[in-house]
Amino acid sequence: VIVAAEMLVGGTGIGYFVWNQWNNLSITDVIVAILLIGLVGMALDQLLGWVGRKVGYAE
Repeated sequence: VIVAAEMLVGGTGIGYFVWNQWNNLSITDVIVAILLIGLVGMALDQLLGWVGRKVGYAE
């Protein structure tokens, strides 16, 4: 959601970068940025899952 908001109103951030590179027809940069967004999202998901297992109640 943050990336989409940056595309619309932001002047900085990865969303703005993706939108700007798309408008510049730099498909390689767009693909790299999308992969970076995916990797960061996957890492944060794994981190949150790990924290949840550490502080969660085990039955």
